[in-house]
Amino acid sequence: MYDAGLPKVFPTVVHMLIDAAESRPRHEALVLGEERLDYEEYLRCVGAGFIRGILVSWMRPVICSSEVEKKR
Repeated sequence: MYDAGLPKVFPTVVHMLIDAAESRPRHEALVLGEERLDYEEYLRCVGAGFIRGILVSWMRPVICSSEVEKKR
């Protein structure tokens, strides 16, 4: 049961970011000098970084094995 007097608890910070992006997509999330990201943009960046990390980890064995094949 959710108690309206307590803040919502999220399983991870990614879940918290998703909630913020869904409920307040155009609110500022990050500010560094003149650069700003709203929650929607921030979520896209996190998602892109996550996907890039997965692709790199999956491709590394393929690249390494093809390099081994070339040396034979």
